[in-house]
Amino acid sequence: MYLADGHGNFQDRRTWGDGWNIASSFNTSSANPFTGKSEILGRNAQGTLCYYPVMNNGQLAGRQQMGNTAGWAGADLSYVSSLDTDGQPELVEIANNWLYEDGAVVSAGWSRYNLVVGPGDLNNDGQGDLLARDGSGTLWLQRYNGAQSFASRLKVGGGWNAYDKNVGAGDLTGDGLADLVARTGDGKLYLYTGQGRLRPALQVAPLHRSRLATV
Repeated sequence: MYLADGHGNFQDRRTWGDGWNIASSFNTSSANPFTGKSEILGRNAQGTLCYYPVMNNGQLAGRQQMGNTAGWAGADLSYVSSLDTDGQPELVEIANNWLYEDGAVVSAGWSRYNLVVGPGDLNNDGQGDLLARDGSGTLWLQRYNGAQSFASRLKVGGGWNAYDKNVGAGDLTGDGLADLVARTGDGKLYLYTGQGRLRPALQVAPLHRSRLATV
């Protein structure tokens, strides 16, 4: 098995079990789909967390409960794109100034942020990244460098408290780079296109409701 490294090359080959002599050929030219690569995660008013796995056919499987009933009440959660190379999303939580990734401690200093978004790899280094907004409305890029740690943060810009929703939306423009969607309080939707640089010069363009379904 040869895994893509995100830069147009492959990682070192690895074995994937035995007994494959019964197969006469293999053919695939894109990501191998698997249930769990993309999911919808939701928490009800009582604090119970559930997820809906994808079925790779445009449909969602039945919801499944995560943890105890009401076990996530009051938790500051974000469901972000994969931070590592396994392609699966991560559940991150901010508690007592610490950031936790799937229950493991990552780093301190996160109580300053009131919003965390994980749109994917924003600086084109093969690792997923986070965008975090502080109380003044300044947006920061937190560059994940693997091993559950982040490089020094980079300032994206101010004025992000004008938006009541920010969503990491994957690649909406078809250029292979992660993008961000933001909504103002009066219902205007904006698309910020990732530039794939060390300091991402996120560019803004209005995204009309009628166009959203066809981007």
